[in-house]
Amino acid sequence: MVEISALLKQIEAYCQRHEIEETTFGLRAVNDGKFVARLRAGKTIQLKTLHKVTAFMKRKPARVAA
Repeated sequence: MVEISALLKQIEAYCQRHEIEETTFGLRAVNDGKFVARLRAGKTIQLKTLHKVTAFMKRKPARVAA
């Protein structure tokens, strides 16, 4: 199982690459603007939600620098 801290680092990197806020990430990935804040606060994540988040990040990979 993915550790929450590792998942948060992946989300942070994704948000930086795509220049979006973490609330925007949560809304787009799982329709929850407080998703990342809840993870930081120690909430757990269901496997189904983890799959949604990872699938979202795979659908829109990092931008390629010109």
